[in-house]
Amino acid sequence: MRVSLLVLLMYFSRVIGRKTPDPLGCPARCQCFSDTVPGSSAVHLVCKWEQINSTNLATLHYPDQVRTLTIRCPHHRKTPSRPPDRLFEGLRKLDRLEIDRCVIDRLPGGLFAGMQNLVSLVVKNARLPDIPQGIFDYVPNLMTLDLSGSDLRIEPFALRSLHNLIHLDLSNNSLNFLANTLGSMTKLRVLSLDYNKLTNIDFRRLPSELTDLSMRGNQITTIHYVGAGGGANTLLRLDLSGNQIDFISATGYINIFPPSLKQLDLSHNRINLVQDGSMQRMTNLLSLDLSFNTLIDAKESSFVGTEQKLKLFLRGNPLKCSCSLDWLLRSIKKGGNTILIEDLYSITCSHLVDQSRVMNLTVADLRNELLCKYTTHCDNSSCSCCDDFSCDCKSICPAGCLCYASNETREKHQNVVQCRDLHGSRLSEIPRSITALNLANAKGSWNTEKIGKLDHLHTLNISGAEISEIQGTSFDNYPKLRVIDASGNELHSIPVKLPHHIHHLRVAENPLRDFTDSEIHTLDQLHSISLGGNRTSFLCDCTSPSPFQRWIRRNRKKVVDLLSVQCELKGVGRVNMVEVLPGRHSLCDNLTEIEFGFASTASGHYSTHRATSNGAVQLTLDSGPQPTTITRSEQKKSTEDQIQRWTK
Repeated sequence: MRVSLLVLLMYFSRVIGRKTPDPLGCPARCQCFSDTVPGSSAVHLVCKWEQINSTNLATLHYPDQVRTLTIRCPHHRKTPSRPPDRLFEGLRKLDRLEIDRCVIDRLPGGLFAGMQNLVSLVVKNARLPDIPQGIFDYVPNLMTLDLSGSDLRIEPFALRSLHNLIHLDLSNNSLNFLANTLGSMTKLRVLSLDYNKLTNIDFRRLPSELTDLSMRGNQITTIHYVGAGGGANTLLRLDLSGNQIDFISATGYINIFPPSLKQLDLSHNRINLVQDGSMQRMTNLLSLDLSFNTLIDAKESSFVGTEQKLKLFLRGNPLKCSCSLDWLLRSIKKGGNTILIEDLYSITCSHLVDQSRVMNLTVADLRNELLCKYTTHCDNSSCSCCDDFSCDCKSICPAGCLCYASNETREKHQNVVQCRDLHGSRLSEIPRSITALNLANAKGSWNTEKIGKLDHLHTLNISGAEISEIQGTSFDNYPKLRVIDASGNELHSIPVKLPHHIHHLRVAENPLRDFTDSEIHTLDQLHSISLGGNRTSFLCDCTSPSPFQRWIRRNRKKVVDLLSVQCELKGVGRVNMVEVLPGRHSLCDNLTEIEFGFASTASGHYSTHRATSNGAVQLTLDSGPQPTTITRSEQKKSTEDQIQRWTK
């Protein structure tokens, strides 16, 4: 009985261990998949080879059943493959062949012999320098061809034999110009030439029946289109994003586009001008992407003319907050046309005078800061004497100045004057109704007595005007003044006794010295200040922090340029102020939070004393009617939150 059981186990072990024969004869390092369509005997191969000549396709038992073959070589393989002639000859019924990442230095002319049924061919990332002329004679029914990722410098002449080709991809090559090869491919509809080295487009060199053309990421500056009969007469979609086009024309033959277009992508170019009437010939256009160009203006007259509902994209342009942009914020309808600004809430613009102020277009409109340039301006809609020579409600722009105003019929009316050369008695010519005055770099133009009273002024820019001293009382004539920019002057101190309606002071890049108690008091009343730069001579100390050093400790959020505020640290030299404030990376390692947390302020005085007996830190708060003393062990330093609670 035991012997019979042993014999039986040995028999089954041999049966189980025997390899089932492969009915398809799948080649080495390949996987074979049967078609999932019921009743189909088609087979699909996916091979991972070191080189495309490293296996023998003759092992296939039924090669006529193979419909698709995908060959992939390892990533970053540098050794070139040299496939033999007629490698795929036995795969007579193959529909699709893909060869990816296999570096090939030369394609044999008869590589695709016997593949008359092939309709899709992909040979990508092969770094091919050229294509043999007669190589495609064996694939007359080819409809899609992908030769992307090689090193072709001109479109292969061999393409002329592909009379049935519909889709061609020559992306990521080294093409720097187009010959006449593509023009003869009358059935070609989709062409991709992305990321080559092309510098211009001549539509006469392209197939006349092309519908989709993509040329992203080239170096194109010029487009040639001569009109009907000049090629691309049926083009519907054109992608020229990431090129170097700098303008769109309305007339002539340069930088105009086929009128058949429905989608045009010109994003990430260098376009700074769209001529008036540029869209009038493009009556079928549905989508125009001009995002991330260099437009500073976008006039309505540049985009009207299409007969369809146009979707326009404009974000990422350095637009100026001009009243010419007002139309973008409203649906415009002229002759039944409608332009939709698809990225309206992402469009930004910079203030016409203070270009450092960049805001959303919708915010600029809300603040009524879309400005128009003027020489004569009526300050309100009820002004009845605007046509008279002398009129109290009329602003006349002084000679040598630039003047801008917003819509006077809306709230928050803006009237901005910018002057660089206005001296002496002519200062009185500044309109009385202005809301912002820019005298930046206007040397010798700062004289409040000659300027006179400006009841509506809220922003004053006197930067770079070589001013060495400013008195706080200089601003008494400006009751609504909120912002002063005096950066880049020769100020050694900030003005004291500033009117309380002034909230923001910009004094960066001045030779400022350490602040007095009166100047510290001025700092306390401000909402924000900038005072950085390498011209200052602030002092800082790890043992006895300066009043300004301690003020910054409590008012970091007020200092808009904190990272550029510098000071002179004894024994070290010039450092950034933040490096001597308490923190993990402070240069003052021995400085505790308690020692640093309290200084002289407008609301009270705080002093610290170090006990000599046990190393404790004694803190005396003199801010209230009953002074309070707190003693903390130096080994148990207070956190910032605790200090804030103690000082309330």
